[in-house]
Amino acid sequence: MALSGYSNVIMIVIVTFFSPCIAMGTEYVVGDHHGWATGFDYNIWAADKVFKVGDSLVFRYEVGQHNVYRVNATAFQNCTVPSNHSEALRSGNDVIVLASPGQKWYLCGVGEHCTTGQKLAITVVPSTISSSPSPRLLPSPFLVLALLRASAIAAGDLRPKFDHSMRDNIGETEGGTDGHVMFLQTNL
Repeated sequence: MALSGYSNVIMIVIVTFFSPCIAMGTEYVVGDHHGWATGFDYNIWAADKVFKVGDSLVFRYEVGQHNVYRVNATAFQNCTVPSNHSEALRSGNDVIVLASPGQKWYLCGVGEHCTTGQKLAITVVPSTISSSPSPRLLPSPFLVLALLRASAIAAGDLRPKFDHSMRDNIGETEGGTDGHVMFLQTNL
């Protein structure tokens, strides 16, 4: 069924309303064009950056020449490579999403690379409204359903259909289904 002009307006409003919710964090290529290598000062590289929750670090290097370990402060200061070598990232294009605030430490575990400076320490701060919306700014599921229902009405489909097929996944009480969850379908 073709959507009416009113329905198209509602869809534009929905897309406009949700577009801030899909904002992505900043992607930082560690070392910029130098990549993850020896002979580079990662302290200077990180000094003017503000790393936020949701941002990501990309470690780029030639496979087999380097690796990346996430370590604690002591291992970072002492250049101690974890004994569990399976923890090493080795793809040559390793992406680490900064999921929580706090201090983070990374080092290369190949040879003496860490002791010659191939290590990175950063502080991650909580994200702000300008870079990523906080959960309280996300739209209510009820608003989403209301907008979708308004779109269906505008398209001329006023016939709701209740789908009880998911009942087995929801669970039943002694008196049948619990009656609290139903799936509403409309013909859009």
